[in-house]
Amino acid sequence: MPIALDSVLNRHLTRANFPAASRKQVLRDAAELIAGQCERIVAHNLFSRLMEREHLGSTSLGHGTAIPHCRASAIDAPVCAFLKLGQAIDFDAPDGEAVDLMMVLIASEEEHQDHLGMLSASARILGQAENRAAIRACDDDAALYELLVAMG
Repeated sequence: MPIALDSVLNRHLTRANFPAASRKQVLRDAAELIAGQCERIVAHNLFSRLMEREHLGSTSLGHGTAIPHCRASAIDAPVCAFLKLGQAIDFDAPDGEAVDLMMVLIASEEEHQDHLGMLSASARILGQAENRAAIRACDDDAALYELLVAMG
């Protein structure tokens, strides 16, 4: 069952112009951003988990979107970051489209329902063309956060 985005999305982890050059670089930088807000998360470990998941198959949904996700034993509650990339990057998307919208989801090792709920809510939001257009038109971190919360 989808969960409300405002219960997991962190205002300080919402970026409207996140630097991006490659999938590896943006995942490394996302891990560092998240670790900077969540003291129990180690950036290198999170980056490794995100890359392990990507090696299983791209987390791109198509239409310029991706939902990189993993589990982490260092957290008790789910963590969500939203990154509107400053430049679209190759993400091995099923439709071949470069990714510029990323919802990064981290769930605890024990919370299977939270993980599935976050994936479902994220896919619902990013799956709608009008949502993607509104997100792409937003250039301010705070306004992007408010927009996403209203969507989810």
